[in-house]
Amino acid sequence: MENKRFCDMPFAPNHKEAEIESIQGYSEACKLGRKHAQMFVAWVKAQPHQVGNNWIGQILQGGSDGAEKQGYVAGFCAQLERSLVFGIKTV
Repeated sequence: MENKRFCDMPFAPNHKEAEIESIQGYSEACKLGRKHAQMFVAWVKAQPHQVGNNWIGQILQGGSDGAEKQGYVAGFCAQLERSLVFGIKTV
């Protein structure tokens, strides 16, 4: 996947629209998805009024098709699951 924009990501540092660095294959895409999910969770924690604006749907809808897209989505969702479980355990 070559520098494909996934969506308007206000949680990405220093820019509103995150340009995805060039990644090769499923494994690298998973790592990038996890990284973006971590940034997203921190952003939502600091901006709780943003909840309900379908950011996750927009993030996962963007980008190109293929193994890299599948890896990005898998990594993003896996990290969100980890964050949810951590949050549930602390409530």
